[in-house]
Amino acid sequence: METPLASQSGFAAVLKYQSDHDLSARLHFVTKKGDYFFELGRVKKNVCHSIDAYVMDPWAEGQIGDVTAGSLQRKDTCEAPNPENNLKNAIEFLDPIDLIIPVYNGYDFLDPLFASIPKTNMKFRVIIVNDASPDERIAKKIDEFTSNGKFDSIVITNETNQGFPKAVNSGLEESTGHVVLLNTDIELPDMWLERMITPLLEDRSVASVTPFTNSGTICSFPKFIEDNPIIDQLSVNAVDAQFRKMNPMYTELPTGVGFCMAMSRDALNDIGFFDCESFGRGYGEENDWCQRAIEHGYKNVIAENVFVYHKHGGSFESEDKRRLCEENMSKLLNKHPHYLKDVADFCEMDPLFQFRNYVEASIKLSQIPEVTIAFNHLLGGGADSFLQKEKGRLTETGMPVAIVSYSTIENVFHLAVEGSSCDFQITSNSLSALLSLFPSPSKVLINELVSYPRSIEMLELITNYINNTECASVFYAHDYLPLCPTVNLLNGNDQYCKVPDNMTNCQKCYEDLGFSRIGFSETIKLYRKKWCHLLEACSTVVCFSKASEGIFKRVFPNLNYTVIPHETTPLRAVDTTRYMHDGLHIGILGLLTKHKGGDVVKSLIEKNNDPSVRFILIGSIEDKNLEGCIDCTGEYEKHHLPSTVEMREIDIFVLPSICPETFSFTCSEIIDMGLPLVVFDIGAPAEKAREYEKGLVVPLGIQTEDLLKAILDHANEFRRNRE
Repeated sequence: METPLASQSGFAAVLKYQSDHDLSARLHFVTKKGDYFFELGRVKKNVCHSIDAYVMDPWAEGQIGDVTAGSLQRKDTCEAPNPENNLKNAIEFLDPIDLIIPVYNGYDFLDPLFASIPKTNMKFRVIIVNDASPDERIAKKIDEFTSNGKFDSIVITNETNQGFPKAVNSGLEESTGHVVLLNTDIELPDMWLERMITPLLEDRSVASVTPFTNSGTICSFPKFIEDNPIIDQLSVNAVDAQFRKMNPMYTELPTGVGFCMAMSRDALNDIGFFDCESFGRGYGEENDWCQRAIEHGYKNVIAENVFVYHKHGGSFESEDKRRLCEENMSKLLNKHPHYLKDVADFCEMDPLFQFRNYVEASIKLSQIPEVTIAFNHLLGGGADSFLQKEKGRLTETGMPVAIVSYSTIENVFHLAVEGSSCDFQITSNSLSALLSLFPSPSKVLINELVSYPRSIEMLELITNYINNTECASVFYAHDYLPLCPTVNLLNGNDQYCKVPDNMTNCQKCYEDLGFSRIGFSETIKLYRKKWCHLLEACSTVVCFSKASEGIFKRVFPNLNYTVIPHETTPLRAVDTTRYMHDGLHIGILGLLTKHKGGDVVKSLIEKNNDPSVRFILIGSIEDKNLEGCIDCTGEYEKHHLPSTVEMREIDIFVLPSICPETFSFTCSEIIDMGLPLVVFDIGAPAEKAREYEKGLVVPLGIQTEDLLKAILDHANEFRRNRE
């Protein structure tokens, strides 16, 4: 339910529902004193046949979340990252980085680790500490790795198991420069070392650098503080490829995570090594070191442009680890009483939430080679039905579709990717954030932009996007939004303006209706100019009738137009031979609103003095002024329409729309059923009625008495022929 203050209330939501009876909407909230309910109001039925009512949240399935902040870190190109220009020479002439690898068993982890370490152009030295691994294969595997002659190495073999902190410290004692601590149960991506070391070279106040990983508590991806499997079972390089496209912010952490952690030589010299006496065989030692670094004025950061795979659990058995965690946490808190609060504050703030969402979406999209992007609204109706059919056609051929829409309730853009093996949804208050995920779409469909905020800004953004991507693009002219923000071309007097050549008249109407003050441009001229740029960028503008094409050409004569009428499902002809009534039944079909001719129908009913002439609406009423004035059936199912018409014994239909329809499904339905039809001389209905032997086109603005007479005469003519 949308209200003006819904988006500011904190309780705004978008729900879809189907029901054959009215529903009651209420807010349920729980307090310490009990459950309470706040009645929001009535939700009208939207289906006329019997169904099981349901309500669903369209954003509940596959929802990743907001990606706005993450998009700001995306690089302009997807090339492999290199350090900043001023760091290239520093890295080239840098002393080898010492890679310290404590090893205790975990034989099956060594091949992936050892194979991935050399995936860097930087100089490095490997310092391996075999901490008395009982598995005899370990020593042989270490020897195979270090004896290849491609890099310098030091191997330290402990006669007895010293535990993780002491093993690391023995390696640190051999180190001379910056250090990267590596667990055995990890796998590194290409160019990993350059990205891990850069923060230490850029900022001497950085003590430690940790990458993103699938399993690394506050550095975990995609789910925060969880042990994740690697996303979508991809390779480490496939996941890291998307992280490499991001400009790192080097967000500060309360602690680094020791599975893969760069440590600066300055910090090591200032605060020393791991505290072996306190932390024994391991766990908590890197947290202590990082907290000591903070106390000495250093900071710990995450390198957001690196992803390292962490299988987790290569050294300690789970029971062993649980015991060590409990013992060493109390020791850690004795040394740093504020540690848990620092971590809790970081977790509550979760500054990288949107960043992770963005990269997750980017990873999922990287698995889809070709995507069609469609712009749509959330207002339902014929335009939305059209896009759903187009989406179905595309997805049946294996082409995923990403639908962008704007929620006026939530004040955010939604993007839903459908038709792939990894369907998902994301949100953002920035359209550019969503589009940045699609640098090379296969096609762009502009189905509807009604309700989009900041009209001119949106037009410029979408235009530039189409021009930059150089992909095929189609604009569907479901309404007249590009000509005027009224959409239906009705002026302030609810009259069809006929799109005058005199721009002065348009500007006055534009101002009178308040468009110059509510998020559009100051002038209708600028408004149309921005729309013209967008339409010129499109490969084609699809109109659904010759009539609507003609109206568009009055404003935009030089576009590449194509007329493709909507596909319609034929209906059977109505059998009028069994009609029993003596008078005349005049039918109105569809949703009756003001712009669909509500006032016209009301005037006809008021002018009619013949009780044998009845007006029957097959559809629903949106215009409250008509409630109680006309016999109304409610919404109908199209395939039941001929039966409904026969049951109501409709003799003739009138389509009283006072605005130029771009296409009329109701007009096609009436023609299929073979009944006489009267329409005004505007838009697509007039175009179809002229070609229909039982169609009558009357001037828009005809006097009510004359219109009523024309309807009666036309109906009687065909009734006499029928008899």
